[in-house]
Formats: sequence, C-alpha cells, structure tokens
Amino acid sequence: MSVSRDAGDLLDRIAQTSGQQRLLRLGVLAGAGVVLVAIPSAGGGFHLLLSLIALLVALLAAMMPESHAGAVLLVTLGLYWVVLVPQHLGAWLLVAAAGMGLAHLCATLASYGPAGHHLDPVLLRTWGRRAWVAVVATIAVWLLTGLLDFLDLPPSRFALGAALLVLLGWVAYLSVRFASPKER
Repeated sequence: MSVSRDAGDLLDRIAQTSGQQRLLRLGVLAGAGVVLVAIPSAGGGFHLLLSLIALLVALLAAMMPESHAGAVLLVTLGLYWVVLVPQHLGAWLLVAAAGMGLAHLCATLASYGPAGHHLDPVLLRTWGRRAWVAVVATIAVWLLTGLLDFLDLPPSRFALGAALLVLLGWVAYLSVRFASPKER
C-alpha cells in the first residue's frame, strides 16, 4: 500500500476508517501517552519540546499507520526515555515497554489493508500470541537484569557475548516457530 501525499486523500481515508481501525489508531496514541507519562514518573524530567515532538509523531503514526511513522515513533520514544530517565531499572521501565508494545502492535495491525478493513480473527489471535510472547520475554529480561544488577557483577565481555548469543538463538527460534508453512 502506498502512502498518499495528498492531504485530502488522507482525510478521506481517515473518515472511512472502521470502528476497529479507529480503536487501533487510538491504541497508537494511548501507547505513546503511556510512555510519555512513565518518563516523568520514573524520575526523568518533563521536556515540553520533546513531548510535543513525540505527540506529533504519534499523531502521524495514528493517521498514517501504513507509513514509517510508527517506526519513527518507537525510536523517538526510546530516545526520549534514554535521554531523560536516570539509569535504573524500576517498574516504570516495564510500563514504558508496555506502552511502546501497545503502540507498535496497534500501528502494525492498523497498517493491514485499507482504512475500512476489518481484521480477521485468526490474524488477531496470531498477533495476540506474539504480543504475549514479547511480554513474557520482556518481563524475563527485566527480572534477569534486576538480578544481575543486584549481584553487582563487574563488566564482562564474555557475559555480553553470551547474552547476545542467547538473544540471537531466541530470535532464530521465534522466527522459525512463527514462520508460516509457506516460509519454512
């Protein structure tokens, strides 16, 4: 699907969105909002200009989910977190991760098909399973990181390499596990 450069066409497509599409597009805005609330709550400051930029990008991602605005939104929110939040692994990190996951999932699902399209329940269940796998993996990594932070271990190139190999193996396993029969 191509992204139209005509503002009139964009407004027409937004007017033609189905209820499901509106809900998904609101989910993009809600996910970004969760991250923007989590940042000052986690001890990061509030920066008006960065917040406005993030909200603008979230609005663009909600209006044009088929564009690259969703990826720009996730990068913007991630950088905003990194720049403003002190380096600690509090529970607000999980809240921010959940917000980013919600924005990503909703933008991805909203990008399927034309504006009035209703998504197939099988597709929704598949993405729901993928989302739960991501939630479980995120919580597991957060718990493991908290444990390693508690142990106050010195930096190790071996540990970093081993962690990256485990991550690569996990990605390879999930890629094979969730590949469609045609892709195998």
